Amino acid sequence: MPRQTHHHPNWGGARPGAGRKPKPPVLFEIAAQDDPMQFLLAVMNRADLDKRLRIEAAHALMPYMHTRPADTAIKSRAAAPPRLAGTEPQS
Repeated sequence: MPRQTHHHPNWGGARPGAGRKPKPPVLFEIAAQDDPMQFLLAVMNRADLDKRLRIEAAHALMPYMHTRPADTAIKSRAAAPPRLAGTEPQS
């Protein structure tokens, strides 16, 4: 079949009304907070908010509320005095 030389107006390109519809914005009231950590805690503890939003707030708070086990192990090794290879640590 030979290729057509003219284009139909519906071939390719963006079409009006096509694509995903935008989600409505999430509106809620939380008391004004000067501290971002307190704001995220307030968002995380609101049971009426979307669960994904609460999880994102909790995820953002994690580094400030809990340390990683690897971080504490590295810090404790750095605080320990250096020792010679093949020697036992003193008790």
